[in-house]
Amino acid sequence: MMSFWFPFVLLAIIVVSAAIGIIGFILVCNAGRDTTPEPPEPPQLAPVERCGKGHPMTDENVYAYPSGRRVCRTCDRERRGRKAGNHAAV
Repeated sequence: MMSFWFPFVLLAIIVVSAAIGIIGFILVCNAGRDTTPEPPEPPQLAPVERCGKGHPMTDENVYAYPSGRRVCRTCDRERRGRKAGNHAAV
């Protein structure tokens, strides 16, 4: 005679087998695919025409560091004058 739990055990075995089959199918289908998203493109900045104090950012008035950073020469001169204590240079 079958026990009371037999249909439940059979159903559990079927459900677990189906879940393993679905997981295996997903793994096989995605094998070899690169699922990592591509990094977003960095935003393109508009060219700067004036520094924060309003000096024109022309080739004669800009110092470009090797890293690509650009500095207003007029502002840099004023900043160095203040650091040296020479307030008359401002």
